[in-house]
Amino acid sequence: QGGAYERRVRASTRSRHSFSAPPGGAPTMVRCSVLFELIVWTTLTASTIGPGTVAMCAKAGADAQEALLWCVVVAAVVAWVLQEASGRLTNVSNRTLGDCAYFKMPEGSRLAFLRKVLACYVVFGGWAYEANNFAGTMAAVRLVVTDEAALYTINVLLGPLCAGMVVAGSTQRLSLLFSAVVAAMIVCFAAVIGGSGVPNSLGGGLVPTIPAGSYEVALGLVGTTTVPHNLLLSSALARGASARSVQRGVLLSASLSGLISLLILIVGMHVHKDAAEFELRDVADVLRSAMGRGGVWGFALGLFGAGVSSAMTVPLACAMAVEDMFGLRALSALATQEGTEAGRGPSIGSSLAAPAATASPDAAAGFGSPPQPRSARKWVGATASDRWQHGGRGAMMSAVVLLALIPTLARLPTIGIIMFAQVVNGLLLPCVAALLFACVNDARLMSAAPQSTWGNARALPCVGICCFLAFTVLSKQTVCRLVPGWGGRQAMAIALPCTLGVVTGLCLLVRSSRKMTASARVAADAAARRGAEPSAELTIARPRAANADLSV
Repeated sequence: QGGAYERRVRASTRSRHSFSAPPGGAPTMVRCSVLFELIVWTTLTASTIGPGTVAMCAKAGADAQEALLWCVVVAAVVAWVLQEASGRLTNVSNRTLGDCAYFKMPEGSRLAFLRKVLACYVVFGGWAYEANNFAGTMAAVRLVVTDEAALYTINVLLGPLCAGMVVAGSTQRLSLLFSAVVAAMIVCFAAVIGGSGVPNSLGGGLVPTIPAGSYEVALGLVGTTTVPHNLLLSSALARGASARSVQRGVLLSASLSGLISLLILIVGMHVHKDAAEFELRDVADVLRSAMGRGGVWGFALGLFGAGVSSAMTVPLACAMAVEDMFGLRALSALATQEGTEAGRGPSIGSSLAAPAATASPDAAAGFGSPPQPRSARKWVGATASDRWQHGGRGAMMSAVVLLALIPTLARLPTIGIIMFAQVVNGLLLPCVAALLFACVNDARLMSAAPQSTWGNARALPCVGICCFLAFTVLSKQTVCRLVPGWGGRQAMAIALPCTLGVVTGLCLLVRSSRKMTASARVAADAAARRGAEPSAELTIARPRAANADLSV
């Protein structure tokens, strides 16, 4: 069954990404196709390397030197494991992560309210992350522009320009352009490290320790490298791609993100802490001393490009989460299908802004279905879905972008905005990771290729690490503030049993799901021998059609 699924996915992928080539030119075309797929997956790196990553990694190096190096390594591994699991979930079930959440917690069930709360938290985390992007972008502008009127004008115009580009769907080429600008900043960091050398004590940072006062920074490092919204983006990018392509792309993006974060942390170790609070200008001073004025301009351009490229991907991830987790994708299938029938084919930006939902198993596998007339749009989907398709998605993305300007217009501290965003998303990460783990172990979703024991052995520790850091920060900010004399050690002592409880609960959930699947299989075999209908519990979960009833 799994082999048949893989053949259908490969056939679908070839139909989308193949090029006509003369005889003898096929190997070149194959290499171009592989290179194109890898470039597509660098979208995750562009979304990861934003102002928050630069600020958090540099602050970790300046405050704790090499002590938090292990957080960067662990965060890169966690990002690789979870994003690969998210892509595999879409490959096997042909559903995005948000779509699977809707399937597991359908309307009318007791868990429907939990799904809606999680979707709202994803949007709130996206708003905080967008505010962090604008704060870092304006910090980059302040490095080269000193006139207050010009700074205020740029700040006011930045939001409407980004909102217009996101709603118009012209983010793909611009994101790649700004991602190329980020390379200038990376070159500056590499030049500083090449001139000053790697510190001899760097290897000591691989030993897991958290210095006093750095618990929020440790959580922020994991949250800024393993971005929760990237789990949704990787799920969308995996639609129609082969399993091998997903593995290569996720490994490339996670490796690049970890390497760039490591470079930034090493540069942060060269910051001279004369002031009490770390600022991004301190990193610019390090680059100025090593490269002169050109280093400052390279850092400013790279930081600006990183902020704008991330600012154009976050609203797409928020819209996709709302669209999937609230069941508003009924009309997106017709729009994408009509574009494909017209010969245009869905682009990367359109696949992120409006993921295709199919109405039959054949269409889910990429074989298509007869096109419906344009007049059928008003009959497809509920009223809420119709409003979402015709203006609701654009209004929601514009609101996320424009409201994210408020902290920078209010002149709040840049590092404070960035720290708040990274902690909020660090607390969101274990929620999304636990949902992903539950989905990849759901036999109804993964019946074509069930999750292996080795896959669970990799994913479960990653979920545990995210939960432990999140519980530590929550305990430190709540219980330890109420009890005099309590600090980081007491917070970790509280977080440990909470983490073990979550991990144990997930293990019991997996065990119960597998037992239920085995029982359903036995019942199906018995029914087949009697010539009766098989049990409905063993039915493969398919992407929902318009007005589909998903109650189990």
